[in-house]
Amino acid sequence: MPELTQRFLVRVPASGGAFAAASSRHPLAAAGLELEPLFTTGSPAAMGVAAAEAHEWYVARLPEGDAAGIPPWDAAYEALARIESAPAIAAAAQPDVIEPDLLQPWLHDRFETIEGLAAGGDVCRFDDQDEAVPGVEGRFAWHLDDPFSQLRRARKSVSEDGARIRVAHLDTGYDPNHAALADVRLAAELQRNFVNDERPDDARDPGVDGLLKSPGHGTGTRSILAGGRFQFSADGYDFDDVLGGAPRSEIVPIRVGNSVVQLTTGNVAQGIRYAVDLCSDEQTRVHVMSMSMGGVASAAWADAVNLAYEAGIFFVAAAGNNSGGPITSPAAYDNVVAVGATTAANELAYFSNTGSRMWVSAPGVGIISTMPGGGTGSKSGTSMAAPHV
Repeated sequence: MPELTQRFLVRVPASGGAFAAASSRHPLAAAGLELEPLFTTGSPAAMGVAAAEAHEWYVARLPEGDAAGIPPWDAAYEALARIESAPAIAAAAQPDVIEPDLLQPWLHDRFETIEGLAAGGDVCRFDDQDEAVPGVEGRFAWHLDDPFSQLRRARKSVSEDGARIRVAHLDTGYDPNHAALADVRLAAELQRNFVNDERPDDARDPGVDGLLKSPGHGTGTRSILAGGRFQFSADGYDFDDVLGGAPRSEIVPIRVGNSVVQLTTGNVAQGIRYAVDLCSDEQTRVHVMSMSMGGVASAAWADAVNLAYEAGIFFVAAAGNNSGGPITSPAAYDNVVAVGATTAANELAYFSNTGSRMWVSAPGVGIISTMPGGGTGSKSGTSMAAPHV
């Protein structure tokens, strides 16, 4: 059998129970496609969707050479033409959407390690006037303060006896050994990994490094979302407080990319759908979804986001770092809260995307967050802003 290349996402009408069946038994196999189940738009009983409106999403592949060397969207049209010309495929099995499974072009965030805060650092220094670490003079972790996010005050106002909020954290995984994350409430039994052929129940970040990579992205955003206590004392600064805004929440790590520039449309769609599936049981229900990455618009993402909305999930996503460009998806969708980034001067950061769909902005320049291996550093981007909300 020839090696299959050129991945596509294909949406077809629900087939009534054949979704999990072998791909060779699906009618689209008559067009020479190999299919892998991705997700469904929900059953009528579970999601309140009429049977005629239910759909199935598949990852489809063409044999090697059939669409080699042509742009992804041209290859998608080639696949669609192949399907439409196959006489064995009935009209009821024809796809109504086909799109390439793109490697999403998220412009990643700027990361600066602070001298002395990295693991094993011998010199404890923090220079608030360092241009690489924009902030407020005399304030370490300024973003927690009232003039900016009010996270510290909001955190203290939450009762210890209040209902626990469960947050699905879609990112690159996490460092399980970081001291600032040790007391974070982690729903380890619910974690999932949708990257390549890695273990599906292990969302830890393996630390993919290299050009345009961002190892530890998920470790950093998780610390802003729900980080634990962190201590720092040097150069007139004394910090002994909790880093995260919601440390009492329970985090469900969902790994959807090797890095913020190595995530595919299909992996993210699966991650969103998995969070929706958790809502079928009150014991595992997700209340909030936080995502500090994104890319170009996708019909698969739109369907998955709508399912999250119908399930009652409050979805927050980063607006993107294209220097004032249009908001990236999924933040651009109506059922998602798009978050831009602000500076310590309470101004929109120069790199932050913006537009009428941007609901709110939060601190996103020179934000103290955790990094792999036990260190801490300063990071800038709408990725840092989204976990504040």
